[in-house]
Amino acid sequence: MTAYNTVSHEAGRLRTIETENRTVVVADLGTSITGTAEVRSDSVVVTGADERYELAVETTPERAYLNNGILTVEYGERE
Repeated sequence: MTAYNTVSHEAGRLRTIETENRTVVVADLGTSITGTAEVRSDSVVVTGADERYELAVETTPERAYLNNGILTVEYGERE
């Protein structure tokens, strides 16, 4: 069993940006994490060398990526 760090609004590390046709969720995981972001049906999982993070989602996102410790999760139409 793998232990994950949970990313949530309550921790103050997560921000949701909503526009007319798109929602973007941004989480600051810290610049020390490098790794990959994997979209699953009910979560986005970031796997780094020493840490793992999980962000629970209600709807499967279109894509998620990690850049300089910032996790970006995108929903909705592309502009």
